[in-house]
Amino acid sequence: MIKIGLIGTGRVAEHYVQISKILKDDILIQAVYDRDRDICSNFAKKHELNYLNNYDQFINQDIDCVFVLTPSGSHFEVAKSVLKLGISVVIEKPVVLNISEGIELEKLAKKNQVFVRSIFQNRLNKPMVLAKSLIGKESLGRPLLGSVKLYWCREQAYYEDEWHGTWGMDGGVLNQQAIHHLDAINWLIGEFDTVYGMGTNLINILEAEDTFSALLFRDDGLQVTFQATTALRPSDKLAELHIVFEKGEIKIGGIALNNLEELVINGEKFDKIYCSSHSETVENGYGNGHHSMFKNYTNIENLGVSISEAISTVKLVHSLYASWETNSEVNCIDMKKSNKLGVK
Repeated sequence: MIKIGLIGTGRVAEHYVQISKILKDDILIQAVYDRDRDICSNFAKKHELNYLNNYDQFINQDIDCVFVLTPSGSHFEVAKSVLKLGISVVIEKPVVLNISEGIELEKLAKKNQVFVRSIFQNRLNKPMVLAKSLIGKESLGRPLLGSVKLYWCREQAYYEDEWHGTWGMDGGVLNQQAIHHLDAINWLIGEFDTVYGMGTNLINILEAEDTFSALLFRDDGLQVTFQATTALRPSDKLAELHIVFEKGEIKIGGIALNNLEELVINGEKFDKIYCSSHSETVENGYGNGHHSMFKNYTNIENLGVSISEAISTVKLVHSLYASWETNSEVNCIDMKKSNKLGVK
C-alpha cells in the first residue's frame, strides 16, 4: 500500500479520494492540506480524513510522497517547499508553468535524494499502451502523418474563479486540458522540431484561449495537425489521436483516449472485437489512468512520469504559445519561451 498526502482540495482531489475508496488495498490518504483552512477542514470532515495546518507537519506523518493538486501556477512553490523537507512529490499536470521551474525542482529532488514526478494518466489507457507497444516493436514503421483533436466543454463558470484561464496561474485549453493530448502524441512518436500555432476565444471569456489550432513538424517529414477547444456545447465530445504510418494506421478516440477505434497493420484491418478488447469504458475525461497508476506500480519511484518527460511537454506548450504570440514558426530546439504563460 502507498501512503500519500494531498496538498490541494479542489476538483482533482475529489477524484483521488474516490480512487482511494475503490483501491483501498492499494492507496491510503494519510492527510490533506489546503491554504484555506475552512475549505480543508470541510473537505477532510466530508471524507473522514486527517487534515494538516502547515507543510511542516507532513514531515511527522507516515507518508511515502505528497501529491500536489493545487492551482497550476502554484505547483512550483508548493512542490519546492515539500522537497525541501526531504519528501518526494508527485505533481498533477501541468507539472509547472515555466521550463526553468521544472529544471530547478529536478535539481532540488536530486540534492535531497527524493523524487519529483508528474501525472499524464492517459498513457496508461489500454489503447495507448497497445499503440506504444506496436510503435516500440516497429510494427507500424515510421510515422508519416497525424492529427490530434480535443472537443470538450467548459462553461463560463469554470473560468470565474481566481485562476482558471489566467496567464499567470493557468493558461488556456492548450496548457490546462490539451496538455494531456500533446503529451500523448509526444510520448508515442517523439518530439517535434518546429511548430506553428494560433489561439482564440470562440465562446468563453478568459485571459488566455478557449481554442487552439496548430501544425507540428519534424525534420524527417512528419506532419501533425492539432485542434483543441473548450467551446463545445453542451458537454465533452471527444479526445482523438489518429496517426498514419508507413505500414498502417491507428486511431484512438473516446472522451479520454480510451477507445481503440481503428488499427491497420500491413493492410490488415483489425475487427471490432479486437478493438473493443483494447478499449475501456470511462466516466469522464479523467479516464481510468489514475486507477491503473496506483494499482499496477511496482516501485513508488515509478509513479507517474519522470520530471524530464513532463518538462518536454512544457517546452512544447511554450513553443506553441510563443508561435501564437509572434505569429511565426518556432523551432522547438531553441526552447523559445512564452511571454505570457507563468508571468504573474
